[in-house]
Amino acid sequence: MIAGLNRPGFKITRRLLGANRLIPIAMLLLLVWPLLASAAVTTTLDRQQLYEGDVLNLTIESSGQRQGAEPDLTPLEQDFDILGTSRGSQISIINGRASSSQQWRISLKPKRLGELNIPVLAIGDESTQPMQVQVSELPASALGSPGDDVFVELELERPAGTAADEPVMVQQQLPLVVRLYSALPLRGGTLTEPRAEGAVLERLGGDQRYSANRNGREYQVIERRYSLSPERSGELRIPPVVFEGELTPGASGGTGGARQRSRLDRMFEDFPFANDFATSPLAMLEPGQPVRAQSRALALEVTARPEAFAGGNWLPAEALSVADSWAASPPSLRVGEPVTRTLTLTAKGLVGSQIADVDMQVPDDVRAYREPTENETQTDGQGVYAVSRQSMTLIPTRAGTLELPELRVRWWDITAQRERETLVPALSLAVAAAAGQQAPDGEALEAQPDIEALEAQPDSPAREDQGLETMDQAATPSEKTENETDQRVSLLVAALLALLALVAAGVLAMMAMRKRGLTGAAASSGQTSASGPAKAKPAPPRLGALREAVRQAAEQHQPQATAEALLALGRTTWPDDPPLNLSMLARRLTERTEARETDTSAAAAITELERALYAPPGAGWSGDGFWDLVRPALGSADAPVKDAQGELPPLYPDR
Repeated sequence: MIAGLNRPGFKITRRLLGANRLIPIAMLLLLVWPLLASAAVTTTLDRQQLYEGDVLNLTIESSGQRQGAEPDLTPLEQDFDILGTSRGSQISIINGRASSSQQWRISLKPKRLGELNIPVLAIGDESTQPMQVQVSELPASALGSPGDDVFVELELERPAGTAADEPVMVQQQLPLVVRLYSALPLRGGTLTEPRAEGAVLERLGGDQRYSANRNGREYQVIERRYSLSPERSGELRIPPVVFEGELTPGASGGTGGARQRSRLDRMFEDFPFANDFATSPLAMLEPGQPVRAQSRALALEVTARPEAFAGGNWLPAEALSVADSWAASPPSLRVGEPVTRTLTLTAKGLVGSQIADVDMQVPDDVRAYREPTENETQTDGQGVYAVSRQSMTLIPTRAGTLELPELRVRWWDITAQRERETLVPALSLAVAAAAGQQAPDGEALEAQPDIEALEAQPDSPAREDQGLETMDQAATPSEKTENETDQRVSLLVAALLALLALVAAGVLAMMAMRKRGLTGAAASSGQTSASGPAKAKPAPPRLGALREAVRQAAEQHQPQATAEALLALGRTTWPDDPPLNLSMLARRLTERTEARETDTSAAAAITELERALYAPPGAGWSGDGFWDLVRPALGSADAPVKDAQGELPPLYPDR
């Protein structure tokens, strides 16, 4: 058998077997060779002519490119918004030849009108060819309008009294409104967000839903509001807003009447829940009808800040007011005691970040410490309000009269297109001497520096004048030591006597409480005496003083002072949610009076006061009868406060 292996026929068979092993390798090379060939990249567009607001689809196909290579889409961001990218790959074998390809589908939205370039895009070692598309303005015939089944409105609300074509100012806040009208039930859809190059857009609140009648047809409306603030001068263009969705199956469109009902519709005509579907309970299983609508584009001219504006901080607003916390209720000042003054700036049509700090100037004999400013942006659903609370802590150092200069805040009235100035009146306040000190006649007394300030200063001869040695400037060192010792002994004796007095008072109080009982002790704690714990009772609310300030300002026909006093009263009445302006205060009082079923004329009087604040100079305002109108709505300032202990049940109720 072994000898037979050396026969010539067996050698030929062995050679054939070796050749058969090479056949699979050769076939594998034939299959892989097309994959290893040079890659080819092609690009296609679904269209090269499109309208503003349309979406363009760019398809990139690469054949033979190695796995992992991705196109660089960064150059597209110059003229397009990249909405999304999808990727796919495939390998096919045809007539023994294999081929592979990868595809990328990119959805693009043009940023501007005109001829736009799709630049060269790199994919690994290969690159695409440049292409061009033409973006045109949408013709009026293609836009939706009242009477259509579905249409979209894009509106820029102007301040009252301004023309529609009047230019807007840089950093001016404008309400931008998007409304989707549908006369037929919608299954769902998407409404694009508005955008504007060179402007800041901020959403205000949530969607509002209501019904409206346009051209005799009833529509369901979804409204969205935004705040638009241009950042640079020139032309500002807002592209159309697009809605894409589906109508509920079976909904009849147009004004041609209802569609012909099918036998299935008539069968379910009396179905109890038929109104929850478009036409029949099986309508939700049917495919919806696609619908698309888009609004018109908006274009407006933005002007720069006027050169004649003299203010340091550019504030284009509809209205601006400044409330001084000391205007309605000036504080009692004393040397060395800190007091805080707060200015509250409220601007309609601005955001909180636009308001800068007011320069609150103080005299040299007052130490001032500025608190961190609290800026916030609030909205009533229609517009934005900037609220800035700026506080400063003042510590008088000399007794006498403190003169605080007037403060001026310059801003630009976008309604009247002129510069205005809001004035905070000057204040003149009396400063009492520190406790235990008396101010000499005809001159102020300088406050003693605090301990921290003395410890921070190095020893100096000036500090000797602040001790008890002023009676004898020529005293010897030994005499000074004896005086200091006597003083320390006197202070120690006084402290011991005071401690004994406190202990005796405590013992007497405990004996009195045991004798009179718990009820008598509780009753005696509410009595007021010349000394003792009764002095620590909290001060009553200052509602009475604020109400008196409102009355006096109204009788003196001072609209600004009346408004500030009203807002201060509102902040005291609703500390958790204070009204920001007179309009909010009027609404708050209207709700209160309606709940009590009383007269609502107070809100009308406050609204009339607000109109007078922004009326042309010289218009005047009469406060006669104003206090009589608003007093019932403001409530009573002298309402007694119930003692919490009086509400507890007795410890031993009578049986």
